[in-house]
Amino acid sequence: MIYSLIYSIFSRLGMLVITLLAVKWLNASDYGEFSYFINIINTFMLVGMAGCGVITNILFADKKLNHSQTLNEILGFNISLVSVLTFGIWLLFMCFYMFVTVSLPLFFIGFFSVIILISSNLNNLIENIYIGQADFRRLAINSFLIMFASMLFSGICIHIFGILGAFFSFLFYRIFSLLVNFKRVNYNFKNIPLSLKSKEGIAYFKKIGFPALLSSLMVAPVVSLLITVALSKTSFTEIGYFNWIYQWYLLAIFIPSALSGYFLQTLVKAEENKFKIFNRMISLALIFSA
Repeated sequence: MIYSLIYSIFSRLGMLVITLLAVKWLNASDYGEFSYFINIINTFMLVGMAGCGVITNILFADKKLNHSQTLNEILGFNISLVSVLTFGIWLLFMCFYMFVTVSLPLFFIGFFSVIILISSNLNNLIENIYIGQADFRRLAINSFLIMFASMLFSGICIHIFGILGAFFSFLFYRIFSLLVNFKRVNYNFKNIPLSLKSKEGIAYFKKIGFPALLSSLMVAPVVSLLITVALSKTSFTEIGYFNWIYQWYLLAIFIPSALSGYFLQTLVKAEENKFKIFNRMISLALIFSA
């Protein structure tokens, strides 16, 4: 579990480092504009995943499905579904920018957001392959490399280019995460059929993905709308102050929530005493939450 915890910490620190550097090098208004983008897009990432990350974790944790054609078909379905949903989510995301005034052209906002959404959601699927395989050591090393590279790139980019550099830093962080995790994952993607017609994939989505999609729809639009309404009554400066506190809140809840992936694959692999293991995990979750 120690490697799972290290992964959870460093994967969150990467984004926190970008936030800290943005606070240091940007003025209050520019940081508020950047933080608005981060808050909105991060909530919509949850919707774009539609529970496919959890499904991928379960599939790769099940030894009966290892290297099977069924696993390839469901993973191909997940990748296809996430790609389609991400484009729809991106359109909804851009609608929020119809109600705010920003310093950057909407073309840049649209370009940054669509690449970030696609790379983030595909990376989430790949990370769940690692988690399902219980390859936490490699995932922890990846997260450290990503955090370190992002820190160097962001420090230079934000200092030189200001708010535009902050957006490029976020873009680099998401793309670099995808490339590193894709390159080092212990899985061959060549035999994956990309299709939305997989019967097994549809069955898993109905059972796990669709309820997760509905629950995420209760969060993302509401949080985004509240922040947008708050912005209409205040300014980017006030939103920046709010986001600074909100980022620390996200860090505080991220570690116990990220451990859920480790807990899930452990329960799937356990052949007996699952209730005892579950009680032990609840205790650990409470400890980390405190």
